[in-house]
Amino acid sequence: MYFHLPLKQVLRNMCNSWFSTPALQTSRNPPPAPLPGEGSKAVSDVVCLQKMLTLLIQNAWRAGNNVYFAFFQVLCNQANFFRIESLMRPFSPPPDTASSAETARHLKAARDKLASSAGGKISYSYELLMLYARNQLHMVLGIPVLAIILALSALMWAPPLRIAIWLMGVFLAQGVLLIYCRRLVKLPEQEVNAASWGRKLTLAEFLIGLSWALLVGLLWQPAVLANHIYILALVVIIVSVRTMLATHSLPIVYAGTLPLVLTLAIMFAAHNNMLHWSLAGVIVATGLFYIILAHKVHDTARSMIVFRAQKDALIAELEEAKAKSDEARRHAEDANLAKSRFLATMSHELRTPLNAIMGFADVMRSEMLGKHQVSVYKEYSRDIHESGEHLLKLINEILDLSRIEAGRYTLDEEVISISDTGAECLRLMQLRAKKRGVELLRQFAPDLPLIRADEKAVRQIWLNLLSNAVKFTPTGGRVLASTRREHDGGISLVVRDTGPGIPPDEVEQVLSPFGQGAIARQRAEDGAGLGLPIVKGLAELHGARMSIRSKMRLGTEVSVTFGPERVVMESRETDRHGDVDPAPRKIA
Repeated sequence: MYFHLPLKQVLRNMCNSWFSTPALQTSRNPPPAPLPGEGSKAVSDVVCLQKMLTLLIQNAWRAGNNVYFAFFQVLCNQANFFRIESLMRPFSPPPDTASSAETARHLKAARDKLASSAGGKISYSYELLMLYARNQLHMVLGIPVLAIILALSALMWAPPLRIAIWLMGVFLAQGVLLIYCRRLVKLPEQEVNAASWGRKLTLAEFLIGLSWALLVGLLWQPAVLANHIYILALVVIIVSVRTMLATHSLPIVYAGTLPLVLTLAIMFAAHNNMLHWSLAGVIVATGLFYIILAHKVHDTARSMIVFRAQKDALIAELEEAKAKSDEARRHAEDANLAKSRFLATMSHELRTPLNAIMGFADVMRSEMLGKHQVSVYKEYSRDIHESGEHLLKLINEILDLSRIEAGRYTLDEEVISISDTGAECLRLMQLRAKKRGVELLRQFAPDLPLIRADEKAVRQIWLNLLSNAVKFTPTGGRVLASTRREHDGGISLVVRDTGPGIPPDEVEQVLSPFGQGAIARQRAEDGAGLGLPIVKGLAELHGARMSIRSKMRLGTEVSVTFGPERVVMESRETDRHGDVDPAPRKIA
């Protein structure tokens, strides 16, 4: 009954059916927010499918084909395959709750660490006090042993009882300091008041300095010069030891060394002679030297802490960046998986009614049910069939690409000849090349070994490369299909054309799904930009590498090289369709 409807009425019904579907109203209204787990890529894929289907309508519009509009309208109403939203929801990958929670915890830990190190001035006093306390704890036996050795050597200058009392005083002062240090090390950083603990440790060190200064008074004999030299050596040893252990805190250095140095300097100066004044100058100079040395070591320790804080901040930033990158990659993988599943489902849903359209068109074209009352309907049927074949090819390409991206394309490997496969594909492309006025040439290398590969995939690689070359080669141009043996033992199939070429900055674009170069867009060539991405995906599945070499206005050469591990035999290869071709030969 649709055969005699006016064209405007059919179009009106068609548009009402088209735009009444919620998923397709995105062409008139803003698109709804994407579902959780879906990306904006899914909406763009829906629009892409709409454009593919619109292509059939445009072809029929140019031909004035009312019959095609009728079939297409019935198909849309019956199959209802434009309900895109209901198809997309079941295939959205469920969020990985455990992974999301782990990523969130990782991000929070990294941000907290970064904030603690970069949120304000770093507490260097705490770090320096901790270094001092650990040094004291590491020398918990060193100082008492040194005190005992010095006490034994001092017995020649003082009675044993006085030395024993002094030794007990040193042990008591050292014990107080060690107790403070042990408490400080055990406390959490948040509970440490650096200023308060600095005063406590300084006071404990001052008590130790006084206890060592007391030894000077106990051993002092005013009239014995040897005693003075002994005490000078004793003080130098004690000052050097206390300075080395306390360089991380300058106030503690002053508290531990100044009592000794000042006491001995005053006692030397009290003797009114040049020798003792010289000795006083020596002990003062020694004290100043150790103070300067303590400043240098203190600055070094401070710089070490600063560098460590900067390193921790940098590590925290890297951890945060890595966590964000992992999270973004996970979302991208989920979105890509949802897109691939959606495209695979849509391609399957489209192929079923499309086969019916092509079947009906073939019946009408062959006039199996009788001759048409209007002879032009036969031409319309042919247009419908050709448009359907084009759309079916596009759908198959989308399905293949989605399976490759989803990792579900299984290779059926066998021993094949890429020259034989290439010769078959050249014959299939001969009619199309002849219509466009393009000359096909072949140059297959002699003695080429066989390879282990998926014959269907290799055939698709040949056909896609030859189809692209014929499509973009102008009338009178040439397309050369060749094979060659590489230096590393691999085998390459090569398709070279004399077309306009590809600009260097567009090579990455044409290798991306649905990517087309400027020349293809300007010339409005048929296709969706899936041929080269499919070739690249199939090549990578075989472990092969694809390369493109192109020069503007000279042509393009695309090669796919299979590695030597794919070669299965080294014997001479014979072409089932003719001899091998050491030189270019025109396809008959």
